[in-house]
Amino acid sequence: MTEPPSKAVNYILNKVDSTEGFIECPEDHGIVGFKVTDSKSSIEVALGPDEEPQFTVNLRIEANLNAVQCSMDLTQPSIVDELQQEIGEKYNKNLEKHIKTVQKKYGSDVFAFGEALHRRYPKVWKKYRENWHDKFKNVSIEVNTKIDIRRIGSIVQPLNEEVSE
Repeated sequence: MTEPPSKAVNYILNKVDSTEGFIECPEDHGIVGFKVTDSKSSIEVALGPDEEPQFTVNLRIEANLNAVQCSMDLTQPSIVDELQQEIGEKYNKNLEKHIKTVQKKYGSDVFAFGEALHRRYPKVWKKYRENWHDKFKNVSIEVNTKIDIRRIGSIVQPLNEEVSE
């Protein structure tokens, strides 16, 4: 398995202690860098029509900003909220993409979705146990990420933000 899908596995199995990432600045060129300081995930199982299992991965990440290469006022809570939203959307998109890659390319439930189904709906699990390898390839999996930016590090204001005297 290549690095991006294996990172998805690590996030879902709660094996990420810290890592770094970035997003593009929302309104102009540059990046916003962040360091993940804590990550926790949980898997929810629901049954759709015909008792089809549907999974939701809930991911909660705490992060600190460590670089801002664009003009934005980090003292404004709405700006921090927007950054949290952007980072969360990036995680949702990337994890869903890499989960699908593992489902289609490898067909192996390294994420333990089958175990979650077994714990929540043991009778339904019995129905799928023998062919879970095949069923897993097409099961619906959604990711919901909540990002909490805890600190903005030593960044007081981006350098290209004009200071009025």
